[in-house]
Parts: sequence; C-alpha cells; structure tokens
Amino acid sequence: AGGIAEMMGLIPNSVEHTNDALDAVGNTTKTVTKGYTIGSAGLAALVLSAAYKEDNVCFIDKSPQSSMLYGIGAAMFPIVNPYVVIDLLVGGPMPIMLDGICLMTVGRPAQAVLEEIRPQYRERPGITTYHKKPFYGRAVDIASMSAIKEMIVPSILPVLSPSVLFIVIRGTAGPIGAPATVGAILLGVTVTGVFVAISMSNGGGAWDNA
Repeated sequence: AGGIAEMMGLIPNSVEHTNDALDAVGNTTKTVTKGYTIGSAGLAALVLSAAYKEDNVCFIDKSPQSSMLYGIGAAMFPIVNPYVVIDLLVGGPMPIMLDGICLMTVGRPAQAVLEEIRPQYRERPGITTYHKKPFYGRAVDIASMSAIKEMIVPSILPVLSPSVLFIVIRGTAGPIGAPATVGAILLGVTVTGVFVAISMSNGGGAWDNA
C-alpha cells in the first residue's frame, strides 16, 4: 500500500519514513508468522503419516474376508522395498512441481490482463492524462475468472496423485505393497515440502523488503 501511494504521489516526504518503518514491521511479522505456519504444517504432516499407519492396522488387518480391504498388507515403509524407494522419489518432487504450476498460474492471468489494458491505452489516450477512466471491469473479470480456472490443476494434483499411484502399484505389485505407496508419498512430500517452504518464505521476504 505504501508503494502504491508513493507512486501516485499521495504521501509527502515527511510521512514516507514513518510509512517505511511500519511497512518493515508488517513484513517482519508476516515472515515470522510464515515460520510458525511451516513448522506446524510439517508436524501435522508427520502426525498424518503416523495416523495413516495406525488406520491401516485398525481397518486393514482387522477387516473381514467380505471386505474389499481384506488381504491388503498393513502400511510398512522399509527402505529395502523398491516401491517405497520409488514412491519416495515420486513424492519428493511434488511440492516443487506444485510450486512451479502455481507460479505459472500467476503469470498467465497477468499476461491476459496486460493484453486487455494495452488496447485501452491505444484506443483511449485520455487515460494517461486522467481525462478518461479505463474499463476496470474487464481487467477484474479476467483476473477473477483466470484465478479460478488456473487453480483447478494445482488443486487436483495433491488429491489424485496418491490415489492414482495406489491403483498403479496395486495393479503391478499386488495388494500387499499398495498401502506402503501412499505412506511413502506422504513422507517424501513432507520432507521436501518443509525445506521448499522455508526456502520460498526466505526468498519471498527478501524480495518483499528489497
């Protein structure tokens, strides 16, 4: 907000230093909050992995013969299991891939907004001199609709990927190794996701205060 007001000439020089100090305090508080969020999310993911293993013991090992879960081994994650190693390597890059997709979903709507406002400057030259108002509604519609459409793939990826890999491993390795697949993916995503979150939080804080 301070940067926008400064570009518009709304802040006198005497207020600029105070505004910068308040901006720095807000950015610092935001960065500290991100650290707490990353730590709590990492611990929650570890608890989720432990809960997944306990649920396997409760619902799979004790399932009757008429159940669809009968015959499926409980989720154990031995490193000597090749499917566990494969799924660790599959789950590890998922946070990085999800971050890349999210960054691309930000760039495409921004480019669409630029393609909308450039003709307005050509067709309505009075915008630059404040004699004419631009069509704000078109840019807002593009930004809002693009945000909804672009988030479909990033929202589906973490939901479908464990299910798809579970079905694939169950078809190739049998029902015994399938539960370990989802557990290995959870562990791989947790380890990589924590470090990616720390890296992006520090990088975002540096860019925010540059």
